[in-house]
Amino acid sequence: MVPSTINTLSTGGKKHREDFILAVTENKHREIGISLLSIRGATILLSQFKDDCMYSTLLHLIDTYTPTEILLPHTMENSALHTVILQTEHGFIVFVKRHHWNDNKGLEQMRILATKETISIELEVSSKYLALSSFHALIRYTEFGQGYSYAATSCRFEYRCPKEYLQIDPRTAANLEIIHNARDVKNASLFGIMNFCKTHMGQRLLRTNMLQPLSYLSSGKIQERLDFLEILLKNEEAFYEISEKLPPFPDLEYIVTATLIPKCGTQCISVEKCQSLISKILNMKNALNLATGLANTLKKMKGSCAILDKMLDSLSEPKLDSVKNAIDRILADESFPAKGNILSQVQRCFALRAGIDSLLDVARQSYNDVIDDIYNLAQQYRDEYGIGSIKVVYNIRRGYHLSMKSDISSLPPIFIQKSQKGHCTLCTTEDLASLANRHNESVQEIYLMTGRILEYNHLSIVRFCRCLLDVADSISLLDMLRSFAHMISVSSQPFVRPQFYPDGPLAIRQGRHPMCEILAPGSFVSNNTMMKPRTSSSFCVLTGPNMSGKSCYLRQVALIIILAHMGSFIPAEYGCFPSIDKIFSRIGTSDDFESSASTFYLEMQEMSHIIGHATQHSLIIIDELGRGTSNQDGIAIAWACCEHLINLRALTLFATHYSELQQLASIYPNVENWTLSVEATKGGLQFLYKVIKGFCQEGSYGM
Repeated sequence: MVPSTINTLSTGGKKHREDFILAVTENKHREIGISLLSIRGATILLSQFKDDCMYSTLLHLIDTYTPTEILLPHTMENSALHTVILQTEHGFIVFVKRHHWNDNKGLEQMRILATKETISIELEVSSKYLALSSFHALIRYTEFGQGYSYAATSCRFEYRCPKEYLQIDPRTAANLEIIHNARDVKNASLFGIMNFCKTHMGQRLLRTNMLQPLSYLSSGKIQERLDFLEILLKNEEAFYEISEKLPPFPDLEYIVTATLIPKCGTQCISVEKCQSLISKILNMKNALNLATGLANTLKKMKGSCAILDKMLDSLSEPKLDSVKNAIDRILADESFPAKGNILSQVQRCFALRAGIDSLLDVARQSYNDVIDDIYNLAQQYRDEYGIGSIKVVYNIRRGYHLSMKSDISSLPPIFIQKSQKGHCTLCTTEDLASLANRHNESVQEIYLMTGRILEYNHLSIVRFCRCLLDVADSISLLDMLRSFAHMISVSSQPFVRPQFYPDGPLAIRQGRHPMCEILAPGSFVSNNTMMKPRTSSSFCVLTGPNMSGKSCYLRQVALIIILAHMGSFIPAEYGCFPSIDKIFSRIGTSDDFESSASTFYLEMQEMSHIIGHATQHSLIIIDELGRGTSNQDGIAIAWACCEHLINLRALTLFATHYSELQQLASIYPNVENWTLSVEATKGGLQFLYKVIKGFCQEGSYGM
């Protein structure tokens, strides 16, 4: 295994991101087994699936979770799988010895680590030998490479079928600006305009659901989200109460994992670890109290749905009372997580109840005595030198020191380490520095004693790990759905509940681009969409002058579909959606200088990917294919690609300036011609931004 120096890898410091480790293996039939570990959430996802020659399902999963480390068997170095993963530029690839990929040991390890609520997954994964072998390699790596040792019955296991989620490849996610804006404008993306989440847990869930929305196979879950969203929008008072109670909610998912999952070889407890443990226990106590308040708010909501019932069950779980009692037995009633250097330090030092440990009580008294001595010394300096502005201040870097409004050159020589900060002079004295050192020693002693007591007592709540993580799941889902409701309520235009019919049409009445109407409010022109997959009008050729709105319309249709599959209302007057399994796009004409790829090469590469992976249930949007070469070659390539997609009968929107492609409608019965309407005036063209059936009548495409 590789040394644990790779622990320094991170995901860019974004708080809504999680740290994932992914283990991947395959057999000779290109069947893939994966195990994905969330370091923050102690959640392990298992999956086994048949992939294609381009590993499109695996690449979609990697792009969704962006793991920091990807584990492969050492025998797969320089294999096709290794080469494909290298091209993703996600994560640090680690090769693990082949004997660690053992499915029997993986099953045994799962029986030990799984919570009682998730042990039933054994029946589902017992035959998934690739997934189990990747899990065993993952656990061995986290123990020896990362230094984590998971307590028994502390991990949640989930088996996921990739078909339960809508697949969006990385290029499409970039083209649709789902997470990041192409011009790097802050918040000018789908995530930016929808992220009204109040917690880090909600932000992470929102991001994952945007890149991996639920598919038509999970329509039941989509309907549950829509039911809850409908109830939340009708209960205005509950909506505002939830909005007020969510912001102070800590990252419970991370707290539970970091607190209940010990590190290997931690017999020597450091001051930093004890300080972190005290803060996390205080935050856990605060989270449980806030969960009770949220449960009371949810009980007031008028209406009933499956998600609401599940949230109430997890937030009102009787086992949570056992956790609260275990925490309250050792924590003081007045203890709470505080902000600010001094206040947070005092809260950590006096977090435990008095009388639990006599030596700890003595150390606290010593701490109080030192603080009194520091303030008495400051008063002595005020009286002796006549400087009434002397104040005692504290920060982590300097500890206790003095601040006064006095000229630095006029201070008596007893004041040392002088520096100017604004109108104030910062300094200390030898006596004060000695007291500050005693203070630091006292604090460290209290932290170590408190940490040891908490280490001993926190084991009593390890068995409740699952119910605590269920609370975290409920809060993150509640936060995400509340974010949807916020977006809908602040919009001046209507949002509507989408309808799903697996064999029905794609029908959107007066649909609007979700980002354009928020980032550029005003007279955005809404448009209709009517397509019938696998039958008539599954392929639409979209024409119109430059800047008439073709690209915007293509993105609008795809984004509305993503919103619907996330379980949100959509910006339209009506929306009906068929079964869709994948979304592909071919948009943009820029070269890739880093890889020495021309516009034409990128076009052909992306079209090859679409043709090789699209199914009759896919949505495909293509914008001006063939611009990277001559008109004659471009038309020939575009025509050939169109014919393939027409025969595939996938839902396809094909925007082009090649008027020759409009002739496809006279050859194939499932092709329609649409255009963006314009009016010719004496001054030029007046764009109406309205999609209508027919041909583009204007011959001028220049501006």
